[in-house]
Amino acid sequence: LNSAIHPIAHEVYQNMNHHFCHYYISTTHLPRNNTIEYCNLAFAVGCRAFHIEIYSEGGEPSLNKPDFISTNEAPLPDLLSLMRDKAFEVSKYPVILILELHCRESVQQKLAAMLKTYLGFGLTKDFNDVPTPAECKERFLLVCDSSFAQENESTTVHKALQDLCT
Repeated sequence: LNSAIHPIAHEVYQNMNHHFCHYYISTTHLPRNNTIEYCNLAFAVGCRAFHIEIYSEGGEPSLNKPDFISTNEAPLPDLLSLMRDKAFEVSKYPVILILELHCRESVQQKLAAMLKTYLGFGLTKDFNDVPTPAECKERFLLVCDSSFAQENESTTVHKALQDLCT
């Protein structure tokens, strides 16, 4: 296994100064139900990458898929607050947020502002070259994907979000 964390000692035993592709990164797709509890558990077991679907609800960024009945959906600000507060308790290494965008550019612009508000301290991009996990400790790295866009959704990523992406 190519994990950065030693499976028995639970400490970093690899050189973390190589590009990200040299490492196994535990990844999860956040479910629509019980998002907060699932995210807490994922952080506890060492997950460092989260695939999150973003929709538009009343012109605002949301985790709620239109026409999907959810019994326990967390508001996006609550999820971002949890990530800000819990992301680096188990590991100081970066958290990668893969945002699958199902919304118009106007909603993406609001999402960018929301990300800056809740995760701002960890979104700094002052890298001269391709960063390594060691250089990105206690940071959030964003990847935005609008290739899954449906009708009435933007197929491009708004500049405000592009500016935050790694």
